[in-house]
Amino acid sequence: MNKIINFHDITDGKWFEDTLDILKRKYRFVSIEEISEYYYKKKRLENSCHITIDDGDNTFYKVVYPILKKNNIPASILYQENS
Repeated sequence: MNKIINFHDITDGKWFEDTLDILKRKYRFVSIEEISEYYYKKKRLENSCHITIDDGDNTFYKVVYPILKKNNIPASILYQENS
C-alpha cells in the first residue's frame, strides 16, 4: 500500500519525529520523482510513503526541515504566496 501524507503547521518537533518513526516502520519514504515515475512510467512501488508539507510557514523551516534533513527523508512543500 502506498501513501501520500500531508502535514500542516507542525509546532511539536518530538511529535513529528515520533510520527515519522512510526511511518518508517511500515513504509519506505520516496521522493516526488519516484511518485512521478509511478504514475507516468508505471514504476512499481510497494509500501511507499511520500511526505508533503502544506504551506511554507516558519514551522517548516524551524521544526520540520531539520528533522527531515537529519533523517534523510524526502518531502515536498506546497507554497502559496499570499495575495
